[in-house]
Amino acid sequence: MINKIKLSDYPINIDTICFKINAELNESCYSDWENKYKFYQTIIFVNGSRVSIRYYHYYKCLSIYIDSLPGLLYGSSQELYKYSDYPHFKKILSGLLNGVTGLDEFKPDVWDYARIVRLDLNQDYYFSSKSNEEKFRDWVSKFNMPYGKDVVYNSGKKNGTKSTNLTCYSKDEQLKTKYRNFENPYSHKCFCTRVEFQLKANYWKSNKIYLLNILSNNCEKKTFFDIMVNKMNMNGAIMNNGQFYYFLKKIQQEKRKDFAENIKKFYNELSKSGFSKAKKLPSYKNYIKYTIESGKNPIKISDSVYKELVELKDIYYSEKN
Repeated sequence: MINKIKLSDYPINIDTICFKINAELNESCYSDWENKYKFYQTIIFVNGSRVSIRYYHYYKCLSIYIDSLPGLLYGSSQELYKYSDYPHFKKILSGLLNGVTGLDEFKPDVWDYARIVRLDLNQDYYFSSKSNEEKFRDWVSKFNMPYGKDVVYNSGKKNGTKSTNLTCYSKDEQLKTKYRNFENPYSHKCFCTRVEFQLKANYWKSNKIYLLNILSNNCEKKTFFDIMVNKMNMNGAIMNNGQFYYFLKKIQQEKRKDFAENIKKFYNELSKSGFSKAKKLPSYKNYIKYTIESGKNPIKISDSVYKELVELKDIYYSEKN
């Protein structure tokens, strides 16, 4: 059993993705699509994944929205996307576009430099106890973004801005409430929480991110994930109770007594209330520096959740891979 765990220890998957390419189509190619005033749209379902194809005729632009990339390729959103399948994905995409337009002009390589306008990166966390899965979701919900707005729904919660979102929800609860006709393939052995970072085009205004960069290169995906984890103050080693109180004790030994006492109060309050309240406290930024500098995640997690995070990580992913 490992002594330290971080969110970045877990495999990162790509789920929803939306991208655009310049294309000039004759009206006959899209005339039977749904007319949405600013664009024409047609929707196709592949392996249960929704593919929305929009044509903006004024801008001569095609926009393709894929609800679940692993779903489209493998029939399950909980399969890990494999970079070796990128050529196969491009062939599927070309087949879909040629099919709905009646053309034979969309060759697989035209998608390499399609510009990404939305990217959802997620991780699945598995628990044998429903109580621990709920505690983990509560822990994630404490990392609210500055100026972010909350959206609460049956299976979880979303907090975010126009350019970025952090979403956390229960996969088994989602399947019960949203997809009643689908069975959770893992319900026989564990409960699952999905943590998802959603980045939209506003996030990278000055840079163009292409499909080739993300879907054929593991480094790019990891880079964006690390950026989001850092932005949300979720980076660093996760602390259970023992590690948390050792961290506080070390601060008390190193700092002036009154200063150390204030830091202790701050981190205890942070673990109870989360960032939405703690960021209003005096010296918030100075206190957060201590966990950043020491490589710690600033909000402690319950011992039972920590134990399952460690144990089920290797069991589940060794079965998958």
